[in-house]
Amino acid sequence: MSIVHVLLEGPDDVMFFESVLHDALAKKYDIIKTFRYVQSPKKDLEKYVKSLHAAKHDYIVLADFDVGSTCYSGRKERLRARIPHARCDSMAVVKTEIESWYLAGIGQPECRILRIPYHPNTESISKKEFERMRKDSRSASRIVFMKKILAMFDAERARKQNASFEYVWDKFVSPRRDRHPASAETR
Repeated sequence: MSIVHVLLEGPDDVMFFESVLHDALAKKYDIIKTFRYVQSPKKDLEKYVKSLHAAKHDYIVLADFDVGSTCYSGRKERLRARIPHARCDSMAVVKTEIESWYLAGIGQPECRILRIPYHPNTESISKKEFERMRKDSRSASRIVFMKKILAMFDAERARKQNASFEYVWDKFVSPRRDRHPASAETR
């Protein structure tokens, strides 16, 4: 029985994961467990990751790049400081923030329906810019706006419009792993 644990930052990440990535991962894994790690104490995260290693379960840690980050490796190191023992090869960084992935999956026709500008490359979209678009679209709430986007979401389009989404898709969703990640060299 194959199991993967997906460690996510917040509720927007969970909603995106459940709408877009869950079903695709279900083709590779029998059991998919999600865990919101942001509010967990560092000591608990360390125990959790150690237990995943001991059980030889796969896991994926998703984190926003965030506007203040300077490079992917630096962001992963900050993440490892927060989640001790997490392997770099199990981490993925969303450029810039999860909101950029939401917009990556919609094209010009969907943007017209939502009354927002189309972005052929969404990597630089921040939470702040996303919220500005939501207000311009006259959506009643952030959740309603996000759900409307997810209802029209196309993963293939997202792969073309956001390199970090494509990286995560190619690394964790598409390939069949020949070796167990627990055997991978820990960085």
